Amino acid sequence: MKTLRFALVLLSMSTFVLGCEEETEDVVYSCDNPDIGHFDSKGKPDPCHLEEKGKPQSLCMGGCEEISLSFEKTIVALWVGPEGKEPACPKQAPKPVFNGYAGLTAPPTCAPCRCSEPSCVLPSVTATAGDACGGEVVGAVEPSPSWEGECLAGPPLGPGTFSSVHVGAVGTAGCEVVEDPLPTPQFATAWPAQWAVTARACAAEEESPPACAGAACVRGIEKLPSEFRQCLRYPKGAEESETQTCPAEFPERHVFYAGLSDTRECTACTCAPPADGICIASVSAFQDASCAGAPMPIFQNAAVGLNAPVCYDTSMPLALGSISAVWLAEEPGACVATGGEAIGEAVAMDPSVFCCEPLVIPQE
Repeated sequence: MKTLRFALVLLSMSTFVLGCEEETEDVVYSCDNPDIGHFDSKGKPDPCHLEEKGKPQSLCMGGCEEISLSFEKTIVALWVGPEGKEPACPKQAPKPVFNGYAGLTAPPTCAPCRCSEPSCVLPSVTATAGDACGGEVVGAVEPSPSWEGECLAGPPLGPGTFSSVHVGAVGTAGCEVVEDPLPTPQFATAWPAQWAVTARACAAEEESPPACAGAACVRGIEKLPSEFRQCLRYPKGAEESETQTCPAEFPERHVFYAGLSDTRECTACTCAPPADGICIASVSAFQDASCAGAPMPIFQNAAVGLNAPVCYDTSMPLALGSISAVWLAEEPGACVATGGEAIGEAVAMDPSVFCCEPLVIPQE
């Protein structure tokens, strides 16, 4: 392999080296004794007579980087900046070879679990055929959970059709999950993972021509636009020990990632039943359908509480036509929500290591 200073071949190679302006730039040939004045059949310089040998032209404009590493080297032009501002690859290195990111921010945050408000629920009244509220149920006045105690008529039961009346215990309602955490997040949707910077690496069309005999051809990449820097890219599978320290020619180490593994999600929300509540109601049962008290009520102002039903035996044939109730104590307690815990994590994947000339990350 022969290296001649550009100043010596400027006149005879002016067509070939058009665009090279500095007299210190190297031209590297793939033969030891280049015939500087020889041209191929198309009139292009062919100092190594490669056309006669059936081989493609192989020159390196800009010099070959002799770097002592145990793996194949790739010289790239690297840009680093805000996402969405990526420039096109420069003409010196027109082939994009990597797009990646660094500075991952992906907090596992779950929406808080919430429960519906608890409430006290008034009881139903049933009539049974036997004494002490035993035997077959022959009729009932069944209020809805939203009943507030106003006079409520039920299916009429005539005198002598029942022997006792059962007033159920006061109940509670509510404490239902009303807001679940966010579903399993997807990248850039439910929980967007944010990157601090974006990177783009570009390479020459032929990254290591025969002219460089395995070394990395710079190909003029040192004359990059100001937003790009010349870097050495480690290949995938390089040994961990080889990626920890950069060579002296490219001292600044950067790691960028091409992908993301996101396993973040939230545990399910649950709500415990209302706790520490006090619900007491005063219930009355009437023979007529309008709670008028004529004829005489079956009973009036029977106090029932949570887990505390009551039973009334009738000493004479009576009818059941309606019921009413008022709250003596209406404090349903509190609901306790559990769940909504963040599990999993977002992890940057597919790293690529770059060793660069001093790199200045532009501010947005």
